[in-house]
Amino acid sequence: MTHEGGDPRADLRRRFRRRRASEPPETRAAEAARIASVLAGHRDFPRLRWLAGYLADDGEADPGPFLEQAHRQGIGLSLPAPVGHVLRFLTWLPNEPLRPGPFGIPIPAGGRAIDPADLDWVLVPLVAFTARGQRLGRGGGFYDRTFAHHTPGVRPLLIGIAYGWQEVEHLPPAPWDVDLDAVVTPEGWRDCPPTNGERNAR
Repeated sequence: MTHEGGDPRADLRRRFRRRRASEPPETRAAEAARIASVLAGHRDFPRLRWLAGYLADDGEADPGPFLEQAHRQGIGLSLPAPVGHVLRFLTWLPNEPLRPGPFGIPIPAGGRAIDPADLDWVLVPLVAFTARGQRLGRGGGFYDRTFAHHTPGVRPLLIGIAYGWQEVEHLPPAPWDVDLDAVVTPEGWRDCPPTNGERNAR
């Protein structure tokens, strides 16, 4: 992929967000159901205690159906809330009241903070990803700063949620990037190879 000057990450972000927002609602709903099936079919799903999700916005791949299923299984849920330059995770139940948070992001109105180290899975929204687990987000860097000391393969597992067409061959790296452990699309679950050749088995 070539770019005629400018910021290649910003150019990719604009183009992919535009395409993502153009997906018909019925397509998004069908793919959200398939993503839920993939996540719930993973061998670790029955053993999860806590996970972090997100409320889909701007055409993001929607983990909502999966979060509802996880709640029915008795798995604790949380949503991200920006605090300064990082995220904290607030406990949440489906259909629980929300209030406006920073940047217009809805956050649980009565949620309590949970230590990120207590989370088993963190579902991460993205604009683009690579097979090795590179992620392009909206540009705020919140997930990257929050998990800057994350050891790949060690709890919590960072799982990108995406449409298959959001995969790219290469992303220009940034020094603050934190790679994903896996990416889930409607087509299936894909583990990402570790950058250092080592990853704990899950």
